Amino acid sequence: MSIVFKPKIADYFHFGSGKPTKAKPKAPKKIHPSTALKREGKLAEKWSEERKAKLIALRILGVSNRKCGELLGRTADSCSKAIENYGFSDEIKEKREALIKEALK
Repeated sequence: MSIVFKPKIADYFHFGSGKPTKAKPKAPKKIHPSTALKREGKLAEKWSEERKAKLIALRILGVSNRKCGELLGRTADSCSKAIENYGFSDEIKEKREALIKEALK
């Protein structure tokens, strides 16, 4: 019988987590086509008045920023930033409330 402690867990396991310290390489993430352009360093096109109106109309109806981006050929971040930068949030909120009141009549 030996007094010396002999660990039965391999040395390459990380302390406490049970995971190996050397991680396997992960597969590259799929990139949405609209964000791929952004990563290449290309400048985004400006919002036309027509697209701004469509964005407002879609958001009044409760469409998500992701879906708005798909429909308008933009990213979800671009849609949310446009609403923030152009100050559309108050307009959207007021028109949404008007639609709700009209529906409850």
